[in-house]
Amino acid sequence: TAPSTNRWATAAIRRVLMALARDAEPEDMTARDTLEIVPLWNEARFVLVRTLDGTLLGEKYQLTNVSKSRMVIDERELYRRGVLAVMVESLELEPGEATQVMVVLEGRDG
Repeated sequence: TAPSTNRWATAAIRRVLMALARDAEPEDMTARDTLEIVPLWNEARFVLVRTLDGTLLGEKYQLTNVSKSRMVIDERELYRRGVLAVMVESLELEPGEATQVMVVLEGRDG
C-alpha cells in the first residue's frame, strides 16, 4: 500500500478510537448502545457497551476484574481476526476495578 493510504488508515483508526473514548457519533457512522456480555477470561467480566458502524467498525467494552488479585492486561490478548487497533484505558486493575477497552475492526468492505 502507498504511504498516503497508510496515513489515511492510521487517521481513520485514530478517529474511531477517539469517538469511542468520548462516546461521540461521527457523521458518517451509526452508534448503538448495548449491554452484551462477551466471554473473555474467568477473571474478567467483558461487556460490549457501544458500537460504531461505518467504513470501519468500532466496539467499546467495559472490562471488570472480578478476581481477588490484581490483573495486568496485555492489549495483544484482545486482538482477533479483523482487529486493526486496541486501546485499553488502564492496563492494571485491582480487584473490582474496571476499565474501558476500545477496538477498531475492518469494515464489511475490508
